[in-house]
Amino acid sequence: MSPTFTDSDDGITKNKYASHYYGIAGALGMVPGTSNYYRVGLLQTAYTAMNGRVVTGPHADSGVIVLNGMLGFESVSDGTSNTFMAGEISWDGYGGHYDWARGTMGSAAGAPMVSAKGLAYNLIINYGKKKSATDTISLTFKLPDGTDDTQNYPVRGQNLAGCGVGSFGSNHPGGCHFLYTDASVHFVNESTVSDVLLGGASRDYGEVVTLP
Repeated sequence: MSPTFTDSDDGITKNKYASHYYGIAGALGMVPGTSNYYRVGLLQTAYTAMNGRVVTGPHADSGVIVLNGMLGFESVSDGTSNTFMAGEISWDGYGGHYDWARGTMGSAAGAPMVSAKGLAYNLIINYGKKKSATDTISLTFKLPDGTDDTQNYPVRGQNLAGCGVGSFGSNHPGGCHFLYTDASVHFVNESTVSDVLLGGASRDYGEVVTLP
């Protein structure tokens, strides 16, 4: 658990499994500087307990934590020191902190991976923390069958647990912590641009970025 967490509304108690740290499933959206899209999995649907919405979208599939699979270090061609493995979501009001222990969550349309989340274009660190529950972000994907798909995602709260999109952030001043694939931990500033975050979230797209 993050030592800065203070929100009693999230219902975390000593009798429940909880975590403020989530695996990185990859990047979502268009690869910066190209006309290509990051790999995604099949469309999934999840019920969001916070406001009763049903959210549909694909899982990120370009990171080091994948749904129903495993990877070796040889799969991380971008380099283990340039690739995120897990990140912190501990800001007050997020609400989805039981997900790591659950792994996946069954639904009528599949089993969304709630223990790992994608980093989406323009969804920078602490973005969700600063927005209202009604704000959304529009994301476009290239699905495995080659078709384009656009979904609108809520940017705040457990809504984002639905289909593997996470607004990483914390109550720490100015940013949050990420675990890199080389097992080092770094504090990443909220001013870090989304192109850098996307490059860190993907394992094998060859983006030229310098992580903090």
